Amino acid sequence: MSSISGYDELIDLLSGFAREHDLDEVTVNSLFRSSVDFLEPELQTASVVILDSGKLDDTKSVKASNVKVGIKFALGAIFAVKPALTAKGIWLILLVLKAIVTLVGDMSIDLSKEEAIIIFAIYRLQVADDNRIYDYITTNFSEEYGCIPYDRFQKGLEQLVKIRTIKLVDGQYSLNEAVIVKTV
Repeated sequence: MSSISGYDELIDLLSGFAREHDLDEVTVNSLFRSSVDFLEPELQTASVVILDSGKLDDTKSVKASNVKVGIKFALGAIFAVKPALTAKGIWLILLVLKAIVTLVGDMSIDLSKEEAIIIFAIYRLQVADDNRIYDYITTNFSEEYGCIPYDRFQKGLEQLVKIRTIKLVDGQYSLNEAVIVKTV
């Protein structure tokens, strides 16, 4: 997951676009620092895994972003400082739109088929250690999806903990997100 967590990271991602269109660095910094709020990670309000039992390789984890963008404020600031119909004004507006697209795109994480199977197993088991999860997967998914090598299973668990889709407490894994299961 490449979650954008602060102003510097956002501005770094957009700096090439800003330089390419000769936008003033101070203006860009000021615009984003006054119109974008990054909230504390603990305050994340909602996240969900959308899992299609017929297409496990098309599973996504969608996490509500901890970012508030004051679009009205940002556009108002651009119109107040620069005439919007100049080239610089238009490029600033496009930069704001590019930032929004970047932040929204950062909210959806594609999961591998192995990660989807792990999530589905934990969804069924509710709380379990890694051996019980692996046994469940081996018993219930091997025929249809093939056997997941144990090292890939462990990497999948680690990745899902890292992106906070599942949590590990006292050796037990459980879901950290709501799961929507579409069945065929």
